[in-house]
Amino acid sequence: MALLWVDGFEKYGTVNAAINPSTILNWKYKAIASTLADMVPGRHGGKALRIDSLSMYLETPDVGTGADTLICGFNFKLRDCDNGSWICDFRQPRSDGETIGYNQLTFKCVSVNSANQIRAIRGGTTLNTSTTVDLQTDTWYHFEAKVKCDNTNGTINVYLDGSEVLTFTGNTKHRNVGPDTFSRVLWNTGVADALTIDDLYIMDTSGSKNNDALQDDTTRVEALSPTSDVSGNWTASTGSDLYAMVDEDQQDANYIKDDTTGNRAIFEMTNLSANAASGNVNGVMISCDSQQTSRFTKYAKALTQNGSGGTVQHSGNFAPGNTNPLCHTFIMEDDPDGNAWSAATVNSLRTGVEVS
Repeated sequence: MALLWVDGFEKYGTVNAAINPSTILNWKYKAIASTLADMVPGRHGGKALRIDSLSMYLETPDVGTGADTLICGFNFKLRDCDNGSWICDFRQPRSDGETIGYNQLTFKCVSVNSANQIRAIRGGTTLNTSTTVDLQTDTWYHFEAKVKCDNTNGTINVYLDGSEVLTFTGNTKHRNVGPDTFSRVLWNTGVADALTIDDLYIMDTSGSKNNDALQDDTTRVEALSPTSDVSGNWTASTGSDLYAMVDEDQQDANYIKDDTTGNRAIFEMTNLSANAASGNVNGVMISCDSQQTSRFTKYAKALTQNGSGGTVQHSGNFAPGNTNPLCHTFIMEDDPDGNAWSAATVNSLRTGVEVS
């Protein structure tokens, strides 16, 4: 598998407001001072996440498979293109990978001859700087970086809006310890101005699909939500419609619960937008928040199905939260029947949960 992580930032609150609840990013990411993040309009409609302060950072879980090359793409814009504004940072496992110790392999906006270029920095060492870029304030760009981790033969390829703007060959490994791999990506403003991100995907070269830079500035991530109950015998916290407990754009007090092994709740989902349906589908990521409310040894596991005749797939048990929920995710590069995704099979996708 090469597709590792996907997020369209649609489920963390309402537009032009702070994330809600204030802890929701921590259910899925490693986030510090996440109350300093807001939801803002996205590049293709919907929502995006804006990091409003140097005091905040957002870091993915450890998603790497051990492959030496990691690929990360997303849409971004800067409120002010100040010299030193961050775009993202690739992190090695262990080493400084568990801290905010900056500049492992960082991409920043820097001013060169009055133009706002992109610079690749390993630790405090500049590796290379673009020459054809001039980033503008409050303007959406599609950024994609493919980075091989190696202390001699590492490589960097950076694409802006689908065109290659920066390359490097040499030492890309921040600490010459541990495996030659990047395992996660981190965002911070680097200066006091805001960084907005949307349509995030992370891949590596470990599989037969999604194992190279897409070089496509039309790439987008869409969130689908439950729209009706297909079947199920879980209990709704209020009313009788299970889907209505889990269809919201942000977490609230409603939920579904059960503790009987094998009990299921399966939902129909919303369809892709017309624009998304006209393109290729690279993969699907299922996300579900799970929490234990007592000392049960029962856990939830995810189900997926393509229509009534499709194969039901299990992803394994979730890791439930206690005080707060935890978000369990799994990637599907093929549909539940093992075929390549199409807009039609995404639109027929059903998702659900089952008690372990």
